[in-house]
Amino acid sequence: MSQNEKKPESKAKTVILCTVCLLMICLVVTGAVSGANYAFADKIAEQEWAATQTAMTAVLAADDYEEIHWDDTGEADGYRAITGGETAGYLFITAAKGYGPSISILTGIADGAVTGIAILDCSDETPGLGKKVDSAKFTDQFIGVTETPAIVKVAPSADNEIQAITGATKSTKGVTDSVSKAFELYAEVAE
Repeated sequence: MSQNEKKPESKAKTVILCTVCLLMICLVVTGAVSGANYAFADKIAEQEWAATQTAMTAVLAADDYEEIHWDDTGEADGYRAITGGETAGYLFITAAKGYGPSISILTGIADGAVTGIAILDCSDETPGLGKKVDSAKFTDQFIGVTETPAIVKVAPSADNEIQAITGATKSTKGVTDSVSKAFELYAEVAE
């Protein structure tokens, strides 16, 4: 055996040592990220709530928002918008499958008509195509819709029609499906 050739046991030791080293690095990084998330969980929750409140005000302005629930999970299924002590409308956070696993939106409905929508999360949609659902040009189409929206490829000719984003039909469908879910929830609470 020449001096440049390594013994098979030395190669195995090197592989094992590198594997253990890589494993330790992964554990330390995972622990650091988990620790940071745990340490800042309250701050993260505050920022998420502030972003949701900003979206709520943009979609349906009110003096106050009261959580409403349909089950015992403790999670808000929606919000009642209250102005001057009276119900001004309702806000619903719904999600549906777009191109990615889920598009989450906030829909405001008052007197049976959409007051506006805000995209809360479309991070899994295709950049430059599906993420266009977050543009005002697209979301403003929903204002005034009074029933489940229909997707059209040309300029809308009816009140409930929404023009699809070219090349992003699945993302468009995800948003319209979310608005449809909001109408179903509205029908339950508006009774």
